[in-house]
Amino acid sequence: MRSYGSPAYRLRDDYHHLAVGSDGRTVFAVGRPDRRATVLQSVEVATGKVIEGDEVATFTVAGDRVVAVPTAARASLTVAGADLSVERTVPLDAPVRCLAAGGPVVVVAGDGPPTVAVVDPVTGSVRSGPLPASPMCVAVSDDGTVAAIGTGTERSGSVLIVDTATATVTATLKGPRAPVRSVRVSGRGLVVAAAGPRVFGWTLGVPKPVTLLAAKNPASVVGFTTGGLLIAQVSEKTLHAIDPSTGAEVWKVDQYNTARVHGDRVVSLHFHTLRDLDAATGAVRHSWTSRTFTRGLAVGPDVVAATAATGRVAVLRDGEPWPEDPGGHGAPVIAVAFAGERFATSGKDVRVCVWERGSSTPVFTAEPSTKQTESEAVHLDDDAVWTAFGTRLQRYPLDGGPPATTGFLKDRVTVIRPLPGTGLVLAAAQARRRSYGELYLFDATTLTPVHSERMDRTFRAADLRDDGLVELRGDAHRLVFDPATRSVVHQQAARGWPFKPTQFLLPGGTLLVETEYQGRIHAIDTGRNAELYGVVETETISGTGALSDAGRLATVHTDAIRLWDAYTGEPAGTVPLPEGVRQVWFLPDGKTLLATLADGRLLELD
Repeated sequence: MRSYGSPAYRLRDDYHHLAVGSDGRTVFAVGRPDRRATVLQSVEVATGKVIEGDEVATFTVAGDRVVAVPTAARASLTVAGADLSVERTVPLDAPVRCLAAGGPVVVVAGDGPPTVAVVDPVTGSVRSGPLPASPMCVAVSDDGTVAAIGTGTERSGSVLIVDTATATVTATLKGPRAPVRSVRVSGRGLVVAAAGPRVFGWTLGVPKPVTLLAAKNPASVVGFTTGGLLIAQVSEKTLHAIDPSTGAEVWKVDQYNTARVHGDRVVSLHFHTLRDLDAATGAVRHSWTSRTFTRGLAVGPDVVAATAATGRVAVLRDGEPWPEDPGGHGAPVIAVAFAGERFATSGKDVRVCVWERGSSTPVFTAEPSTKQTESEAVHLDDDAVWTAFGTRLQRYPLDGGPPATTGFLKDRVTVIRPLPGTGLVLAAAQARRRSYGELYLFDATTLTPVHSERMDRTFRAADLRDDGLVELRGDAHRLVFDPATRSVVHQQAARGWPFKPTQFLLPGGTLLVETEYQGRIHAIDTGRNAELYGVVETETISGTGALSDAGRLATVHTDAIRLWDAYTGEPAGTVPLPEGVRQVWFLPDGKTLLATLADGRLLELD
């Protein structure tokens, strides 16, 4: 099994909850619970080495340990070191709803029944007690002596103050008219909580709250700076610094995404740009800009870590730009083009790589310098790779010369096919629902447009025939185009099925194969517009398969890749399935499969 691409800094998915270890040498990550990737991972900051642990629901960092909630046993905690080797398992009285670390303890709020547990991660000792309401969030003071637990119903919210020495509720702070979604505790005896569009503050011992922030969008609490300022954010709007003792706003900046606080370091994420802000003034001290949308963010001692659509952890350093990704892809590949012993791949990380078969390092990488969407089509020649970042067509010379590009096209390009001997290149833009696509011819050198016409189909493949005509295929439709006369000479639509299965049409249009995710396979003789055989039933299909030019079908399942003779419907073997396969393609030999995984790895499967 051959593998393509560097494993450095590569995580399983592109949405992550991140945290930096207390020593700043390790980044911990886990995928969002609503996505498949929930394996706890640690990334060594200096080298990018990734270690995978167990499946967990969530985690927190406590000193030099990581404390996690196992997915398979939600009424327990695991305590592990930076290498994710589990030191101990701590049983609890109720399934964990949320947890937070502070000082020497981890405070866990459970539900069913509502319970608070104070855990010493070093010894595994537990102190627990009941809660009067179901918890929604929890925070712990820096010294670990006080915990605040947010609760709420549809029209009211409260904060429960817990003495961690006894695991008992010592006060209930009321005032919010919405559930408390985030809470923080200051070492100066202050508790702040966000409920709906408002942020409230209490001084411990004083039951009446002060409104510190009132907005129109939902608000949340980020944390306290070392200087005592409260950092709060309004969803998709602004980031605020507030003096909690007076309620005065010290500064405000625009912010669309999220922010993190560590000591007197405030890092704000605004679309593609991360900004290191002066905590006292809100002025930008340094910024980093990613080519793709940034999703995960964590700040620690001298470390800012982020994940963009590349799916890799980027370690950001003062005075330096956003770091280059290691070789290969960090997100799933969506398009492949083969040319002899080389092939080109386009990924969701807005990057196109050219590979020599058998070499794990790409020989060439193309990526746009500005913010663009991924290229849904790619084509490889002897001297250039053709891409379609955004809604343009580009040609990147493999010798590193400057790329050529078109202007903006009708929509995203799904087919690229240079036409040898004509000086032209053909491209097709997708046809969206209730809209039309476009078929283009460009001068292959200057990329100036020569011809365009409207198309009512989206095409995914194009083959140059011996007679000079171009055959375009998409779903159940086939079109033959004559570049010399700039005209369509033939169209054919197979019957297909109304519920939009995945469809594969052989070159020449003689056979249409359709696969449904429920595990049904149809084969249609397009000449007779009739099924070749009855419906083939198999296991649920979990990824996008492939059809070779010789009629071999590959379907992706959770347990294996199954091979079929598409002309007879008979099984033709199975291929062991690496975890996380999203899509496969047949190499030109018609036997070997190229598979893309969720984390961007590429594997050859025999």
